[in-house]
Amino acid sequence: LFEHVQRLNFIKKENIISSTDFETLKKAEEKYEFDEALKNQSFFNVGKSKQWKTQLNKTQKNLIENEFKEEMVKFKYLQEL
Repeated sequence: LFEHVQRLNFIKKENIISSTDFETLKKAEEKYEFDEALKNQSFFNVGKSKQWKTQLNKTQKNLIENEFKEEMVKFKYLQEL
C-alpha cells in the first residue's frame, strides 16, 4: 500500500509540473484565452527569469517590492536587507 501511495504521489507531482509549465500555459491561453489577460495582450508573455527587474518602471517595482517584500525574500527574489 505504501509503495502504491508513493507512486501516486510521484504521478501527481509530475502532472502538476507538466501542467504548469510555461509553454503549456501559453498554449492553453492561445487556445482558450485567460480572463486575466489585457485586451490584445497575452497574459503569459515571455516567461524569462527575473524579467520583472527590467520590464517594470521604478514606481511599479518599488510598489511590488514593498508590498511583497517578505515573500520575495523568502523565495529569493530579493536579498534580506
